[in-house]
Amino acid sequence: MKSADRDDELFATHPDPVDFTEGHRIEPLIGGQATFAAIERAIEEASRSIHMAYWTLDPALKTTKNIKAETLTDLLREVVKRGVELRIVIADFDPVIGSTFHLDAWNSYRKLSRITEGLDKDATNRLSVMCSRHDTRWGPVARAAAQPILRFKLAEKIAEINEIEPLKERRDAIANAPGLWPFITFDGKSAKVRKNAFPGFYPAAHHEKLCVIDDRIVFLGGLDINAKRQDDWDHDNAFPWHDVACRLEGPVARFFASHFRSRWNEEREDSLAFMKNAMPPDSIAPLPDGIGIPKLDTEVAECPAIEDGVEVKPLRTLSRQNRAWFSRSPRKQIMEIKDAYLDVISKAEDFLYIENQYIRSTPIAKALADRATANKKLELILVLPLIPEDAFVEEEPNIATRHGQYLREKNTDLLYDAFGKRIGIYSMQMPRDDILPDPEKDDADDIIKNTIYIHAKTLVCDDKTAIIGSANLNERSLVTDTETAIVWRDLAGTRVRDYRVLLWQHALDMDTSDWTSDHLSQWNRIAKANAKGDADERQGFIVTFPRRHLDAHARRSWLVPDELV
Repeated sequence: MKSADRDDELFATHPDPVDFTEGHRIEPLIGGQATFAAIERAIEEASRSIHMAYWTLDPALKTTKNIKAETLTDLLREVVKRGVELRIVIADFDPVIGSTFHLDAWNSYRKLSRITEGLDKDATNRLSVMCSRHDTRWGPVARAAAQPILRFKLAEKIAEINEIEPLKERRDAIANAPGLWPFITFDGKSAKVRKNAFPGFYPAAHHEKLCVIDDRIVFLGGLDINAKRQDDWDHDNAFPWHDVACRLEGPVARFFASHFRSRWNEEREDSLAFMKNAMPPDSIAPLPDGIGIPKLDTEVAECPAIEDGVEVKPLRTLSRQNRAWFSRSPRKQIMEIKDAYLDVISKAEDFLYIENQYIRSTPIAKALADRATANKKLELILVLPLIPEDAFVEEEPNIATRHGQYLREKNTDLLYDAFGKRIGIYSMQMPRDDILPDPEKDDADDIIKNTIYIHAKTLVCDDKTAIIGSANLNERSLVTDTETAIVWRDLAGTRVRDYRVLLWQHALDMDTSDWTSDHLSQWNRIAKANAKGDADERQGFIVTFPRRHLDAHARRSWLVPDELV
């Protein structure tokens, strides 16, 4: 596979874009339980290699009990022992602004490093793990101007760590935050910010969720690997979570195998340098040094086409460091996912069905509005979470969250104006309480237990074309963070329709395979009935999304670029 012609050596080894290719088998996976079970089986059956790239991955996760291993750690240890090459990339984050995710990443790294305990040298060498931070960072002028805020946030984080009890857990927190080590001292009991601390800011992240087995089986979509996402079809989790992924086989698997290897080889130098230079404060455990980061072979064998398979086009978002002195966001590089959404939307004839965590991308909202104006029969069904996840975890929304809410409000207004009565926006609620949650008044804990969080990133167009991937409909996913997805079509068959029927079976708890028109009116009928009736009498999970809510949180900020929320 030839490398693409890039304007920078950083992308010299990435695979060229690939157009629609025939011969693929796609198995859509609804929810964490189904997805994790499928990934576990594939890992257990792997014969040569397992390559995993995730935003977050918890090795202590209990398996779905469909295999012998009780935890993910047990499963990974077994495959390494029997000769399978295991390479894992966990996204790292800015240690100051993204400190919670940063600690989680390095905590997982330490857990994964223990897989090698008791293994011989050959088995140990078959395991390699990398915590990789996106190289995009603020330019020198922007970084200097932001020092008062960054130092305040750093001091705030250190004060939070100093309150952790017992002392061992406090030390563990510092040990799992190597990105903070250059900026702090530790006297054995408490940490302090160095007087000369000059933290930077790394605003981008590797957000993809990708697992490649033997270079021929690919799992991708919206699901990371941890207990929070391990929900089932009926949402028995304490925090109900709806997500979508897929299992893919066919020629395009080679593309994603090459993509992983490209990322690995490009990011390993920075990771090795970080590990070498990470000097812990006194009495803090250093990073494990028993795991190497060897370079991967970039040659990947072709994957045979599957008879009567669907057409698939692989998609990515990739960006790189913007070297401008005043830069606050990366330089755009590959935006195949955004281009695919815009292309599919521009050709929609009858209906578009979208499940997504956000609708913060103004270009996507404008494309939908433009198509609605051009095609007066087009209907849009959009499923969103009642409240975005960042609003759940913050006592007081920060300026980025407020700007994101402003974009959601602006874009939904645009869609309502363009589609008129041809649009329906919905959320999903658990049938636990006769009264639907009110995000303006209710306690966050009450909303969480009754709300199904929509984390899926999928689209279905006219029962002929679909998109599944890791990218949200915000500019952060579409131009900034590292993302992977597929667009697939079955123009003469029913497999995209079957996928839509599966999604609606989950949302509506009914078989819609005989629905050929009037989709929106039937969704509206069910949603309105669900809002009025007793919880026990609801049909599925859907309710109408309130057009005006959390208005107090929505506030435009000129300081926050759209491509960072």
